[in-house]
Amino acid sequence: MSEACMHKKDKEALVEFTRSFNPEFFITLVFRPDVTRRTAEKSMIGLIDKMNRRFFTRKSKSNLRLLPVLEMGRARYEYTGCDLSNVEANWHLHLVIENPTKRDSHVSEMDVSELKGAIGELWGNTLHGDEVFTTRHYDDDWFKSVYDIEGLTYYLNKEVFTGNELAVCFDHANNTGVKIKKR
Repeated sequence: MSEACMHKKDKEALVEFTRSFNPEFFITLVFRPDVTRRTAEKSMIGLIDKMNRRFFTRKSKSNLRLLPVLEMGRARYEYTGCDLSNVEANWHLHLVIENPTKRDSHVSEMDVSELKGAIGELWGNTLHGDEVFTTRHYDDDWFKSVYDIEGLTYYLNKEVFTGNELAVCFDHANNTGVKIKKR
């Protein structure tokens, strides 16, 4: 279903879903070009685990509120009908996250530039992350403040609207900020 075909009620529900993550930052991280979706997802999970360990104590039962979206970008249109999990493409990760410095956390004393540097460092140490693009702490392209929830919501779902239902990684999303027990 395209964004244009959505009913107003559905659009509002989608925006409210994005708002439930208390989004303050929109992050774009690029994977090396030689990875498949399956590999990118494993690296994404590793990054989320690293961020939670870096930001919160184990005993706190807290996790970062985040909404991950894994996209293959332009190449998506070249591989329509293929098993996307095995396609090597320009995979990249969008993360919508809360500001963990506003919670009781290891990073509560950091300012935004220090938080950005910490996230960039974690990504730079993530298997299959493209360090050249993502560890540029002084470049604002990959780390932005959220100002327009509606526009952000539609941007995050652009691949879903064109048929890539796997883009939004609901299994790894957390809008409660509470550690979820793994099954």
